[in-house]
Amino acid sequence: MAQKSISETLQSENLFDTFPKESPIENGFLYDFGERVYRVLEMNLVGLSRLKVNLKVTQGAHFHIDTLDLYLDRARERYAQVAAERFQSDQAETLQELYTLIEKLDEKRVKLLQNKGETVKEESMSTSEREEALRFLKSPNLTEEITCDFDKCGLIGEETSRLFGYLATISRFLEKPLGLLIVSRSGAGKSELQEVIGKFILPVQLKRYTRISGQSLFYQQNGNLKNCVIAIAEEKGAEDAIYSIRTLQSDQYLTVAVTSTDQKTGIKRTDEYRVEGPVVIIITTTNPEALDFETRNRFVILTIDESREQTRRILKKQREQESLEGLVQSSAEEIIIRKHHNAQKLLKASLKVVNPFSDALTYPDDKLLMRREQKKYLTLIKTIAFLHQYQREIKRMKTPHGEIEYIEVTLADIALANKLAADVLGRSLDELSPHTRNLLNEIKTMIDELSKKQNKKPDEILFSRRDIREHTGWSYWQVYDHIKPLLEMEYLLLQSESRNRPMYRLLWNGEGKEGGRFLIGLIDTESLKKQALPQKRRALP
Repeated sequence: MAQKSISETLQSENLFDTFPKESPIENGFLYDFGERVYRVLEMNLVGLSRLKVNLKVTQGAHFHIDTLDLYLDRARERYAQVAAERFQSDQAETLQELYTLIEKLDEKRVKLLQNKGETVKEESMSTSEREEALRFLKSPNLTEEITCDFDKCGLIGEETSRLFGYLATISRFLEKPLGLLIVSRSGAGKSELQEVIGKFILPVQLKRYTRISGQSLFYQQNGNLKNCVIAIAEEKGAEDAIYSIRTLQSDQYLTVAVTSTDQKTGIKRTDEYRVEGPVVIIITTTNPEALDFETRNRFVILTIDESREQTRRILKKQREQESLEGLVQSSAEEIIIRKHHNAQKLLKASLKVVNPFSDALTYPDDKLLMRREQKKYLTLIKTIAFLHQYQREIKRMKTPHGEIEYIEVTLADIALANKLAADVLGRSLDELSPHTRNLLNEIKTMIDELSKKQNKKPDEILFSRRDIREHTGWSYWQVYDHIKPLLEMEYLLLQSESRNRPMYRLLWNGEGKEGGRFLIGLIDTESLKKQALPQKRRALP
């Protein structure tokens, strides 16, 4: 059964209200968005790492024309800015239309090349570019270099959030990648973080949207989202597509069945469409409770530093960018970005990652939600190892289904993942009042003493409020009042809900005493060295 074309389905079903009308012209195309019409000429057909065109946009009696590379962020921004000033229109709308044009022209270019019998390939790197990309991937200070490159690209501070965000985009090469929800107050810099992270992604693998309609993701051409990042500006733009976003984030594929009528026979039929990932989704919002709980808990939530000190650093950087030194640094940005693009071209998506320490790893298990949270933690470890693939031995194993190439996770990968997980997913003792924190320390001392006496592990010991009072000398009401926040913030677990004598278990193991953030339940690498032996690989029959 012949499938109905995607464009026909979108137009007949009225499922994508921003779908532009396309018309061929001599040496180019016209794309009609209603209010504005774009004329595209001289589209380059050599390689896929650039999309240089002569672009004329017309609105009423006014027009703007320029030759630019649509893959360059700065070129798009400048084009949209000039057009918006000339038309007295919204720059964001023009930018969104340019992103739509990129998708349409990518599809058109592939078809033109295929019609000519040519093989579609990424534009090859020069020898020097390849050597630079390999040096970067083999650097023993790889993550530190990534952090420095963020500084050079104008993003100050946010060391943890930007590195976590970069790693999340790299996870698009894994089967189950991460998703990000960036949260901050208006003007704090969430869009800037999303924007700069996006610069490091290969342009053909970045999909930027201001708004996604309810059915639009279902009708992407299959393969169009594979190993891509979808960046959505503000959760309001994603409201109509919450179901598809949630499903795509969890399952990494979408399927839809559409009923249509055969134009020749008049017989109704069902056409099926399938869109597959892996794909990373990044959404920004000012609301910590944005999206419904079922959708939100599928994402890792990144926050922005809103401190006065960070504001000082940003203002200083803004002033520096206006200087001659700032101009020089800005001109070097494209070189830095190209290095990351070339490095990502060299990453082998087919390479698997094996964690030989998986049996020895630990994670909090007191909530049903942890079944999903641990997957984020394990994916973070795999992503770090995957990024360091040029620093690892590639191993091979023969299976009944063919040979598998893989690399192994190291303790250094787990150490970095633990630090990032603690900073992003964890908490700080500063969130507790002084008296509550004192009670927590007293309980920890009590459990350590009981652990030695009873020869048990600390997490195996149950205790009551009376035990706490006898150990500390605190009153009934003091213990009663300060044990509540310890339960709510999951430093303690209510093990037995007996009305007369509820029993508790201590989940905290002394982390964060120096003021840093921590995630309860993670095993540290020193303990792994002592007790975790790498899994023994058994030959398959």
